Amino acid sequence: ADKFTVTVEVPEAFKLEDIDVDLKAEGRLLTITGQHEEKNDDSSFSSQFQQNFSLDPSVEVDKLTANFHDGKLVISAPRMPELPKLEDRKIDVTTRAIEGKKEEVPVTEGKPAVENEKKDAVSP
Repeated sequence: ADKFTVTVEVPEAFKLEDIDVDLKAEGRLLTITGQHEEKNDDSSFSSQFQQNFSLDPSVEVDKLTANFHDGKLVISAPRMPELPKLEDRKIDVTTRAIEGKKEEVPVTEGKPAVENEKKDAVSP
């Protein structure tokens, strides 16, 4: 999928000012909280909710948007093109001591493999 989307059904009593959307944990946790209070002469009512969503690394968190309409909160962001997949592989373990010495590079004697001069060139 090329887009990340979360839709949350918000209880009817909640208004836009009752809802907060936060990005936490270095951009990896999306937190949606709502808190609503109603007070009358003889009673008070309080309701709250919180939902957390873990975001995978492909979500472009700097482009997150949130839209609240008809009792639904829709949060979305594009995803990065597919991240490179690394294949499982075995890494050989050696018992050789690792030291800071330089490896010797063999030097070959002789002419360079490509010569700039053409031996068979004929001058006019």
